[in-house]
Amino acid sequence: MPFKKGQSGSPENQFSSTNQPKKNGRKPKIYTILKEKGYSKDDISTCFSELGFYTIQEAQEVCLDETKPIIMQIIAKCFIKAYEDGDWSKCKDIIDQTLGKATQKHEVNGMQDIFSKIKIEEDFGEESNTNDTD
Repeated sequence: MPFKKGQSGSPENQFSSTNQPKKNGRKPKIYTILKEKGYSKDDISTCFSELGFYTIQEAQEVCLDETKPIIMQIIAKCFIKAYEDGDWSKCKDIIDQTLGKATQKHEVNGMQDIFSKIKIEEDFGEESNTNDTD
């Protein structure tokens, strides 16, 4: 049975305003979650710096200690999950947001030859070479 142009093969599974996936959108990043809970950049940076020196056992104790601030519990869980999964991307997100991304150098070689050969044509139609040293 051929499909009609513009008609879905299974209309009951077609996305619409009423039919949306259960998990729509990306998961929020850990930094976004902490910011939404009202923590400042300095709070996050301080907590991250301190918990970075904890052992896994100490981080697990922080997670179970209800007297610790929620920010410490969230970041400790982040460290533990990253350690167990071997995926440090969540911690990297926190570092990038609190300390800033590391600067990267990009070198462009060979462009000097290209720019030295460019000619500029002026409004009245004459050409002038950019390398003229008159």
